[in-house]
Amino acid sequence: MNERFAQKFEVRGLNDCWPWMGQRLRSGYGVLSIDGRMQRAHRVMWELEHGSIPDGMWVLHHCDNPPCVNPNHLWLGTHSDNMRDMKQKGRAGRYRGPHIWRRKFSDNEVEAIRKMRDEDWTVTAIAKQFDCSISMIHNICSGKQYKEVV
Repeated sequence: MNERFAQKFEVRGLNDCWPWMGQRLRSGYGVLSIDGRMQRAHRVMWELEHGSIPDGMWVLHHCDNPPCVNPNHLWLGTHSDNMRDMKQKGRAGRYRGPHIWRRKFSDNEVEAIRKMRDEDWTVTAIAKQFDCSISMIHNICSGKQYKEVV
């Protein structure tokens, strides 16, 4: 395992969550830069342990703990699997944080999205990284949304 990556999480018991201690998104997911691109820590862990993630597949958490990178807590599924899992666990429709319905991204995340687009990332790749729609990325980059973030 990459030594730099391994220094950013705390290994606990085999069945315990291993919290990401590095940078996190507002949603709680750990992130790190690899070759100048922001990657979600749990996805990096999956790839280190199991290889590449097939197109259309998501890396999901059995534990429902976004900063967790314990490979025993991760599984591959589709977007539909994720929605079904969320509903079964009673998380559907539950808001987190103040005004979450009005504002999905922090100023730092908006700046990162715009910088990625300036660096010729595709809107599809950015949307996948930030778990949002392509139209959201277009609106952020064009200034239709988050106008106040310069």
